[in-house]
Amino acid sequence: MADLADVTALKQSVEKLQRESDRASGILEAALKLLKEQFGCADLEEAEALCKELKEAEAKARAAFSKALQEFEDEWSATLTESNDES
Repeated sequence: MADLADVTALKQSVEKLQRESDRASGILEAALKLLKEQFGCADLEEAEALCKELKEAEAKARAAFSKALQEFEDEWSATLTESNDES
């Protein structure tokens, strides 16, 4: 049979878990509010989809930049090297 100490310990454990749950709910609510304000996302699913789109756009932009830089270097590296040699 459970004695008073066991019941008290169980009650304290339940109260602690409730506080942790309340804290986690508050953090989740704040995070979702931030997603809505900054990115217009109504839920986590929309945020994940937007994140994927942004990562793909970033990858394309990086590839385009790398290509443009390579083309620039191919076209102008000799001229730039000559300019530096004359200095």
